[in-house]
Amino acid sequence: MEPVIERINKKTFEAGQLVKLHGISGRLVLRLSMPAEEIRNVPGWLFIRIWGQPVPFKVVDESVYQKDNRHLVIGLEGIDSQESARRLVGYTCCLEGQWSDWFYVEGGSANPWIGKEVTDATTGKTGTVISYNDIPGNPLIEIQISGKTILLPFNDDYILESDKNARKIRVRIPLEMWNL
Repeated sequence: MEPVIERINKKTFEAGQLVKLHGISGRLVLRLSMPAEEIRNVPGWLFIRIWGQPVPFKVVDESVYQKDNRHLVIGLEGIDSQESARRLVGYTCCLEGQWSDWFYVEGGSANPWIGKEVTDATTGKTGTVISYNDIPGNPLIEIQISGKTILLPFNDDYILESDKNARKIRVRIPLEMWNL
């Protein structure tokens, strides 16, 4: 049987980071991993990575609103003071599913790779493509994985399996990239 933490990690993506307090009632500002035109759904739960482990927090529905294309204000059940909220600033947040389940992307015509789930064949760690840089002769994908942001060349040496219509990409991230 697969441990609960591994199941959560496989079913979630990194949505952003809690960057500051908002007001005095314990609300927090979540800086999104990539721009979003509009939030599609209010999540019921947010997983906050505390000491590398996903800890579930129930979202207070009426507290969520979008400040701009990179920031959400969010309230969490049980976090009702500046003191309790301050302890969560700096932590990475994950949501279940994939980016397109929760957000509309700016312009409505995002690169088809953005938001795809990425699995590293060497470590088994999963993450999300947050950007595609179409550099002539050397395109790169930017991956948010295990609290790190990694730039990976988009070629056969690193991209083992991919399909624009599929939800997943299998890659090989060189071990030295994990240490950067």
